[in-house]
Amino acid sequence: RVPTAARAAHLAARRALVPEMSPLVAVVRNDEEAHRLADDLAAWLPTGHVRVLPERAALPLERALAEHDESAERLEVLDLLGGRHHGLVIVAPLLALVQRTLSAEQVAGSTVSVKAGERLDQRALLTALVRGGYEAAVEVSGVGEFAGRGGIVDAWPPGATEPLRIELFGDEVESIRGFDPMTQASRRRHDHATLLPASEFLPAAGWESLAAAAGPLTSDALREDLVRLEQGDVAEAAETWAALLTAGPAADHLPASAHLVLTDPAVFGAAGPAEAER
Repeated sequence: RVPTAARAAHLAARRALVPEMSPLVAVVRNDEEAHRLADDLAAWLPTGHVRVLPERAALPLERALAEHDESAERLEVLDLLGGRHHGLVIVAPLLALVQRTLSAEQVAGSTVSVKAGERLDQRALLTALVRGGYEAAVEVSGVGEFAGRGGIVDAWPPGATEPLRIELFGDEVESIRGFDPMTQASRRRHDHATLLPASEFLPAAGWESLAAAAGPLTSDALREDLVRLEQGDVAEAAETWAALLTAGPAADHLPASAHLVLTDPAVFGAAGPAEAER
């Protein structure tokens, strides 16, 4: 077992031994430990190569509103695992890997790419944002929100440091700009933008499939949930209905080439050997 104080250096050395395109995934006990280890690793590895897959705060089956910021950060990291990134290190609490989420196919299929100068139907873009779990707003001020007016679509996708303003002239993307969420003033231009899905709770077969999948419901609360869910309103039902609103655990996103490291095998018990390659 590697002493706590030496873990960052040890993992940085292990990263150098793992193939460049294979992510190294360090599994820790909790969110606090994950962020502490990630901060330590940042001193040993290039900027941007270390990311934390955070836990959702809500417990399984707990009645709680889904937090867009939590899902946004998780979806951004899961998208990185599905891409081709050099020297990637993911630090993840065990619970974060067990918590359910979208499948890799859903993340890819719900992602919208926009380029300046290309043709894009505004209604199709707005429909894709709704299907991707974005919430309509009068003005975009938080991650996972969108607004449409005239030939302008504002959206704040996961992974973006600021919201984006997509201006269309007819069916052509005239410009893509970041903007200040406080003043709504436009900032620098972008050549392209990637809009990841904004929610981890999107049933693969569509909201209308939930009634058949749920079967007979035994309480008024669950029946009320179903009425809202069929309209795409998750409200406080996200974790309660997670088995039907998600595809599987976040661990399913780990590629076969991932190098998995358990930082404290004594805590994980039967979770597996200290280090194992998938």
